[in-house]
Amino acid sequence: MEQYNPQTLQQLIKGCVENNRDAQRKLYETYAGKMLAICVRYCGDRNTAQDLMHDGFINIFTHIKEYGNKGPFEGWMCRIMVNQSIDYLKRQRLELDATEAHTEMLYDDRQPSPFEQLSAKQIVEMIGKLPNIQRLVFNMHAVEGYTHGEIAERLGCNESTVRSHYARAKTMLKNMLEQ
Repeated sequence: MEQYNPQTLQQLIKGCVENNRDAQRKLYETYAGKMLAICVRYCGDRNTAQDLMHDGFINIFTHIKEYGNKGPFEGWMCRIMVNQSIDYLKRQRLELDATEAHTEMLYDDRQPSPFEQLSAKQIVEMIGKLPNIQRLVFNMHAVEGYTHGEIAERLGCNESTVRSHYARAKTMLKNMLEQ
């Protein structure tokens, strides 16, 4: 993946704003791997993630005029990929069961994490084995840094439901580690 200095990146963005196919191809080739990894992390399936990534790039090229240098460009693209993945999962009619909202911590976070002993690839594989809703909430909170309230608002559910799904995801990951 070729890295661009800020001036070259601005020229590339300008080319994309002008619908220059060569600039769009270069932007895609530069960031496709990272954007695909984000989509895989959310949906758990590489083929679906590729479709989401392609749709995300269409959104990027469609809305690139709106970017306006409001923060890091790569972060702006990542947000589009995250939103693309979340929207897909919502369309899959994920059911958030508000009646199962228990927020009890299921293990002590103050102890050293067993994840520290795993490679990034192993962690991503374990997260990929979580059920859709737990994977979605875990990624949004632990990886992307959304608060439980922001996740609840984005998914249209109660904050306590989000906390419950997050706790379940941590428990499932802990159980995977113990096996």
